[in-house]
Amino acid sequence: MAQNNWDEIFKFNNDSNVNQLRNIYSTPSWFEILGVDRIEALHSNFIAWFLSNKNLGLNPSDNAMTRFVDVVIKKSKEQLAKEIDSDFINSVASRGIVIKDIDVDKEVSYKDSKKNNRIDLIVTCEICVNNEEKELVLYIENKVGANETFNKSSDQFQTQVYYDQYHEVDDADRIQLFVFLSPYDNAKCDCNEFIKVTYNDLLMYVLKPIANIPAISKHDRCFINEYIRTLGAQVLNHQDMGFVMAITDEEEHAYSEIYRVFSPLFMSAMAAKISERYRKSSPQTKEKWSKKLNEWGLDFVNEPDEQLVAFWDNNSALIKNTIDIAAPQNKGDLLDAINVILKDRTKYTIKYMDEKPRMLNKSHLASEIVNAYILLNGLNENDLDALRRFFNNIREPFILDKKPVQSNERALYDPVNLGTRQIWIPNHCWPAGSRPFERLLKVAGKIEGLTIE
Repeated sequence: MAQNNWDEIFKFNNDSNVNQLRNIYSTPSWFEILGVDRIEALHSNFIAWFLSNKNLGLNPSDNAMTRFVDVVIKKSKEQLAKEIDSDFINSVASRGIVIKDIDVDKEVSYKDSKKNNRIDLIVTCEICVNNEEKELVLYIENKVGANETFNKSSDQFQTQVYYDQYHEVDDADRIQLFVFLSPYDNAKCDCNEFIKVTYNDLLMYVLKPIANIPAISKHDRCFINEYIRTLGAQVLNHQDMGFVMAITDEEEHAYSEIYRVFSPLFMSAMAAKISERYRKSSPQTKEKWSKKLNEWGLDFVNEPDEQLVAFWDNNSALIKNTIDIAAPQNKGDLLDAINVILKDRTKYTIKYMDEKPRMLNKSHLASEIVNAYILLNGLNENDLDALRRFFNNIREPFILDKKPVQSNERALYDPVNLGTRQIWIPNHCWPAGSRPFERLLKVAGKIEGLTIE
């Protein structure tokens, strides 16, 4: 073991920026534990609750809704979008506006449309501007991990369809704002009438200021802070799902400083891990990785430094997030390599009843274990509670009796038959060395008639 590796790792473990982020990301958020932190419906539901909660603010003129409208006006001016009523802008800026009733509709179908087009949120407010009663309506299209949809039936992108559906001729008593909410600054939005707002705007100008108001309840503050945590970097290495939706300026600065100081250590650790994983692979695979490491000024070695490998294994999530947020010039190349390293391709042989042994990857092993327990014990649709008791404490949730909301990109749960009813078992939460997976194998070892190798 080279002395400089120890010295650099010692410096890393005592770095103030590293410890700051470790304190923030020491545990996954509630929503990440549940596996729903990057599902669009979760974010739409939170925003609906947040904007309609009249208790989140100082008064009817300075609350969550006012601050969100602040951001929409700010972004509208930056993007030179459609001009907004000046009296309305002035009343928001001066906090002279009074927001009365707030009503939020989710996934609203257009009542006159045979095409059943749905926008994510419609927020309707009764407001008072200069002692005049008006109606404020925000149409919000929320995109988390997907691009804007193209509507084939109308041969238009979805935002243009929504604008054509909902926009009405200008009315002095009605103010309409169309908002496109996304994690990305460069998100594509076809209709120029939509004002683009990022989740980082939401975080910096709305969520954090509201969370810091002393008068709000402890429950609401805790919920908002947990949601803020959800927007940031993930702790669990969900394959193909990891991306940062929004982080504070302080966190972004910390990640950038960590990369500036410790990127050589990260690269050495990555090289050690690649060498450790692929040293017994085919000559073609070793040559491929050797060439890749040479591009980065590193070497493929047959006896990698064990301390560097251990450092990688225990810090891979932080390293990946640091590269993602610091965004070096070769960010895409590095993240592609990291995703390959983190992907667990271990195959398991499973056998039960009179079936032949079958090879399964880790993703679908959990559902097969549950299926084996059901068949080996003759369980039926009335035995759901007993099934849950047996698999208790593996993770929460583990057995769902209602079809879950799925990611836009892939199914997150496998269906299993319990007699005449269907249940769903997660396939997305089993990263290498995870405690839930260890608990799953321990429980599987108690199932008589089931063998896993």
